Amino acid sequence: MTARHLILILLFPTLLYGQRDDCYARQLISNKVSCYLTPFKKIEDTIIAILPENFGYIQFDSTVNGQWKIYLSDSTTIYEVVTIYKGKENGKCLRFYNNGKIRDQLELKDGVLNGDCVSFNEIDKIVCKGYWKNNLLFKGKTMTYWKNGNIACLEIFKKGHLKKSKYWDKKGNKVDWEKFKKDFYECN
Repeated sequence: MTARHLILILLFPTLLYGQRDDCYARQLISNKVSCYLTPFKKIEDTIIAILPENFGYIQFDSTVNGQWKIYLSDSTTIYEVVTIYKGKENGKCLRFYNNGKIRDQLELKDGVLNGDCVSFNEIDKIVCKGYWKNNLLFKGKTMTYWKNGNIACLEIFKKGHLKKSKYWDKKGNKVDWEKFKKDFYECN
């Protein structure tokens, strides 16, 4: 795995760690533990579950299929709405910030990214957008943005391989990969 592929993994941090801050590079190292999620109750056709504090990677009860609505430990803040089949996320998935705004719109199959996926920052600006296949960015253009709204990088993928890329600093000046990587890891 190259550093460029690592950047892509870091763009969808909640998929790996379930954390909720915007400093993507720092999310690679985590003291969070796996959380086995079981239903709390069922309302009509929706399964309700509550996450414990300091949760990490979520494992779903494989015996309970259907639409899940998952709340943080305060029982009022929604974290995720997703369909679970045989313990895996399938179909459209929405993940939310604590303020109720959408963090991620994902398409998953058997728990991995498959389809269009978009991540937003807390002021509703797109921070990453792309088409994924088997958990790899597969085709099209992926754009990543700095917190200030300026474009950070534009990457073009074909059949899962990076074909072309352009990078900008926080002020909008075009930069090379090394300069971009240094700035990005300092967390925008």
